Amino acid sequence: MDPAWLGLARNESSDGTIRTGAFVNLICRNQGKTPAWIVERHIRLEVTNSVAPKPQLQGAEISYDPEPLPVGGPESIQNWSLIGDGWAGEGRFTLIYGVVKYRDVFSPSRETWFGYMVKSDGRLERIAHPEYNKNT
Repeated sequence: MDPAWLGLARNESSDGTIRTGAFVNLICRNQGKTPAWIVERHIRLEVTNSVAPKPQLQGAEISYDPEPLPVGGPESIQNWSLIGDGWAGEGRFTLIYGVVKYRDVFSPSRETWFGYMVKSDGRLERIAHPEYNKNT
């Protein structure tokens, strides 16, 4: 799973609440040897000052649109419009993370987790923590 994105936007409401928004394309590829079927996608944007030991999916955007993913076939690309409270800067940074749940001929329940930090120059960098980079 790889997110590609078009940048962050800052939004300040009339009550002074600041939020970060991003348009993200979540790209899924089948790198296995058998067809798979995506059954759920969860993705979250979070502005924080530390990376939690485990991804927190409360408040994540969810898609239950099932989709086949053939071996070596076309990628699945799903567009997301994400919003998180706060703005990066002064010790805070933006994270984009989540999980894709799927099934294949060997198991009815598999997961691939992904996690990225948005760097100050706009590049995405993998979160170097096993909980954000695991699959079953």
